Amino acid sequence: MELGDPSIAVVSANLLTSLVASMWQVLVLRGDKCDLAMPSATRNELNGEDAKILLANGCIPVSEGPKMPSTPEAIDPFLDATILYVPGKARNVGGVSDSGLEMTHKAPKLDWQL
Repeated sequence: MELGDPSIAVVSANLLTSLVASMWQVLVLRGDKCDLAMPSATRNELNGEDAKILLANGCIPVSEGPKMPSTPEAIDPFLDATILYVPGKARNVGGVSDSGLEMTHKAPKLDWQL
């Protein structure tokens, strides 16, 4: 598939998104396949109908970002399909741990020997 002018692709995606209930439904309208979904930054962005669309279009892993983007109705189809589903809370644990470690390392009262 050739994308052509990126500005036209952005305008087309924005137009399609404004015509349907969610951006995930654009996959159906365009006939695209989905390898990986990473919903994030908007609470309840992905609902049950969107989850079924992703599964029908070949999505195997779904890895949530912050702010709990999937509704409970979206999570159930992922679990039933036994795909790789990574909840946002599990995925973001590493970032929180790393941030705490970095703050401890940079604290002026502590000296680390590596």
